[in-house]
Amino acid sequence: MWGNKADYFDYVPSHEGLPAGDLDLSYAKLSSDLDDAPDLSGSHLAPWVMLSLAVAEEAGEVTPLRDADAKARYTPPKWIDEGLQSLTKLSAPRCPKTVMHNQTRRQSLSDSHHKTLRYMVNAMTEKKGMTINQRTMVIIGVVLAVAFLAGAWYMTRPTVKEQIIVSTTTSLYETGFLDVLKKNFETKYSQYNVSFISQGTGLAIETAKKGNADMILVHDANAEKAFLTDGYGVNRKIVAYKFYIYVGPSADPIGVTGLSPTEALKKIAAEGAKGNAIWVSRGDNSGTHSKEKALWKLAGLNVTILKQQTTPVGTPWYYEAGAGMTATLQLADQKNAYTITDIGSFLKNSASGIIKLVKVVDSGKDTLNVYSAIVCNPTKNTRGHYEASMTFVRYLSSTEGQELFKNYGVSNYGQALFKPWITTLKANTETDLIQWVKDYAYIEGSDCPTAYRLNPGDLYS
Repeated sequence: MWGNKADYFDYVPSHEGLPAGDLDLSYAKLSSDLDDAPDLSGSHLAPWVMLSLAVAEEAGEVTPLRDADAKARYTPPKWIDEGLQSLTKLSAPRCPKTVMHNQTRRQSLSDSHHKTLRYMVNAMTEKKGMTINQRTMVIIGVVLAVAFLAGAWYMTRPTVKEQIIVSTTTSLYETGFLDVLKKNFETKYSQYNVSFISQGTGLAIETAKKGNADMILVHDANAEKAFLTDGYGVNRKIVAYKFYIYVGPSADPIGVTGLSPTEALKKIAAEGAKGNAIWVSRGDNSGTHSKEKALWKLAGLNVTILKQQTTPVGTPWYYEAGAGMTATLQLADQKNAYTITDIGSFLKNSASGIIKLVKVVDSGKDTLNVYSAIVCNPTKNTRGHYEASMTFVRYLSSTEGQELFKNYGVSNYGQALFKPWITTLKANTETDLIQWVKDYAYIEGSDCPTAYRLNPGDLYS
């Protein structure tokens, strides 16, 4: 039951008083076929039992009984049975309820402990040819008690969950969507724990490049493509979309309401230089900031030049918050300025009374915002959570995950803060919108070119 004779010899070295021949004999006796002998092969208990015997032998407390008549006359003292009962009560029932899941398991552990302890004592007394005095039994009892308590904790310890770290954007975090996503995913996959690092898309990607995340969930198609082509990511999957809008003072002092996104920017720039308007940019290399710069370019304006301009009184009209969406909205609100924002962040901050800004330029093709999930390439990322990350991506792509995007915000704001891309694509009813997403976010005609796919399974089917 100790695995093999070599294991037994390792734990019970030969000493004076127990020559090699007796060691062979004791191994044979301990390995005999008692009907009630528990199987301790490979168990953490075997070393403790052997250690107890070795300690007792070293102290001269254990001597082989070679006389058959002496063996027959030996009767274990009553205190041995009482000690067994005490050890059993100490080891099993007092384990915390959070660890011992139910009474049945607790009783099973208690019975197992008693049976094993009883067998060990028998093995070292009348049934196995050794006699042990009370002092030795105390030594063995203490060692075994510690071993059993440790074993009880080990066998019933809480399961360690695998952690998935997702480097993602502020808009997903500040709207509260990530809390809902985490709760639902971990309910379905209890073996995982998801943690999010929320920052602008640029920083989110850099975090993943440094190996401090397992995957990214971001919204900047050009930066995502570079993440793939540079070898940092695999298995990109578009999961959701929404739109940006422009917001500004309710009075709309320069009259941009109803204009197209590019025409509105042209007017804001012209009036800003005169001191009649203020623009607040994210200025943080986020996905929103990238979209803003692309829109300025589309309007034929150079952001670098705009940032250097001043009003007739020498003050700037173009400000950079260098912060997340909520902070940017607050700054714009304080300055009665215009800014670009995702619809979800605007609705949440407006409903909570943090800002008084209103929507002045509605969404359209030019203000499309697409979210993609990309798993870090396991050949470069050494965290070792590729399969777990793929499970998370598949959940985002599943019917359940898409429903989360579809329904989030409806009850509080009267509309969803995000749109489920895969659901929209399968329904194929909004053909113009579908083409917008493909034109804006597809890479070589798909979510992810085959060159950047790694064992994706059914992710793209």
